[in-house]
Amino acid sequence: MIDFNKTLFDLNDVIIIPCQTTHINSRKEIDTYTNNNMLPIFTAPMLDVVNNKNYKIFKDNKITPIIPRSVDIPQDDVWVAYSLTEIEDNLSDHKNDKILIDIANGHISRLHNLITTLKSNNNEVMIGNIANPKTYEILCDMNVDFCRCGIGNGAVCTTSANGAVNYPMGSLIYEINSIKKKRIDEGKFVSKVIADGGMKTFKDIIISLALGADYVMLGSMLNKALESSAETYILKITHFNPSGYRVKIDQYLKETTNEFKKGVSFEKVYRGMSTKEVQKIISDKNNLRTSEGIKIYNNVEYTIEQWIDNFKDYLSSAMSYTNKETLENFIGNVELGFITEQSYKRFYK
Repeated sequence: MIDFNKTLFDLNDVIIIPCQTTHINSRKEIDTYTNNNMLPIFTAPMLDVVNNKNYKIFKDNKITPIIPRSVDIPQDDVWVAYSLTEIEDNLSDHKNDKILIDIANGHISRLHNLITTLKSNNNEVMIGNIANPKTYEILCDMNVDFCRCGIGNGAVCTTSANGAVNYPMGSLIYEINSIKKKRIDEGKFVSKVIADGGMKTFKDIIISLALGADYVMLGSMLNKALESSAETYILKITHFNPSGYRVKIDQYLKETTNEFKKGVSFEKVYRGMSTKEVQKIISDKNNLRTSEGIKIYNNVEYTIEQWIDNFKDYLSSAMSYTNKETLENFIGNVELGFITEQSYKRFYK
């Protein structure tokens, strides 16, 4: 039976309401880091975001990287993404590892025995993606460490657009957080919640945390950083070609950052991991699926350091307005209100 009276909402439908009074006098009093001294951000395990050459840049800037499939694994303490089949075929090779089982449909029961085995091998396990709050509780009962939540929301994902499967991110996080709070009260294990997909602004990240996500996973926003692993292009404009054309460059050249800071424009290719172009890289070339992703070009907008400075400032601001000195107290523990579309348009710039 479908309950058409149940309203599902997205991140743009809610806003944070400030406290009546706050004792925080300065953003300097606020701690925006998790208990392990990292920002509440994971990189999406995408070829056009992170690889074994640039992952340390993210780690050094307190963002947790996840090495994508098909990339050589560095000899380091780092999260690595695998397909379900890759893990099943090589279980004995993985002990004490940080493993993301990177599949679009985290609801399939085929996962269950595999999770039990991985946990018995002392692995930290991340599962994704799910888009049903009740599935979160099942994964908690299996002691999954991290649960990626969200299907079809990403900038280069077309699953929901073509397949009509989705659960709006706002409702998904909010309902999962309700389950998480209940389990905590009952003394039960809870998985960390990762909001994954469709984060376009700092506001989206902050609202996700306010609704109860422990972390947010970013693809497009980090792809737009100069240091992302995507192919980098410079737009050349000449007398004969006034509209310009893309010229591929090496993003690791020392001169690139200096040129960017001088105002030179760069672009990054950004491909969904299920595009056929990426499928040919990470899977059997003779067994390609219908693409559920697209390819676009993003303008480079910042360095990673610039992005982090802005993110920390905006998150600190939200925490100061809600009288929360620590990230742990802010997550899922602030007053929220619904807004109309017109209200959103008024402040969205």
